[in-house]
Amino acid sequence: VKVTEKMENEAVKIEETLRVKIGEAKDLQFSPTGKETYCKLDLGHRVSHKTCTIDRHCNPFYNEDIHCDVTDKLRFVSFIVFERTQKVDRVIGKASLRK
Repeated sequence: VKVTEKMENEAVKIEETLRVKIGEAKDLQFSPTGKETYCKLDLGHRVSHKTCTIDRHCNPFYNEDIHCDVTDKLRFVSFIVFERTQKVDRVIGKASLRK
């Protein structure tokens, strides 16, 4: 939590920043046609970050650092792994943390 204080009786502003490191996914289901995967970080009802797409790997290593501003209304942080397909991207894994 970062606190900045203005002088002469002005309001105090509190800013919260969430720092996340997305490492790797393990033992994803094998697809004979190969697949591209990516991970989205979801803060409440908004997606704050999407990782790069990794080609054809059962243990993709994303290795991304993410810094996000957090609102007071944040209750859940979710990590969702998608498989990219030609029509619609398919969810293949999800983990959520409660604040």
